[in-house]
Amino acid sequence: MSSPSFLKRHRWWFISLAIAMAVVGAIVGGYYWIYLPGRDAVLSFLGGNPKIPGCTNTVKAEGPLPGMTLRSTYRITQHDCFGTKVYFVFLTPQGSPLSAPMFSSTQAPVPVAVHPRDARSLEIVLAEPVDGSDRLLVTINKNGVPEPLYNFTDGKRS
Repeated sequence: MSSPSFLKRHRWWFISLAIAMAVVGAIVGGYYWIYLPGRDAVLSFLGGNPKIPGCTNTVKAEGPLPGMTLRSTYRITQHDCFGTKVYFVFLTPQGSPLSAPMFSSTQAPVPVAVHPRDARSLEIVLAEPVDGSDRLLVTINKNGVPEPLYNFTDGKRS
């Protein structure tokens, strides 16, 4: 009787090696193509300057908000994503690495500026009026969080 060939004797080692290589490839690929871009997008959003993969990301306006109890800055960003424009307005307390979103819209309305109203409130100025007003009032609660969060899709509040 002849002895089995080398491949037949060691086929389970080859199968195990192929499975191990596939698992390592999936882990490495997932890390570089899923985890890293997702992590960067989330961290940039928390920092108030979103970098959305596949979009053109632009800071439209930013500046200090003088006269408020909580010293802060604002940032308005625009993102062109496959023919759709997305806008965000963030409030960043001085010395904080985190920003709080105050406004988001898809297509319209377009935020233009942010002005302090008094020590605990501010106004987001819009390019065109929504519901008869071109300004949205945002108050800062005792924890420093802006309220309410305005969300718009194609000019309608959602």
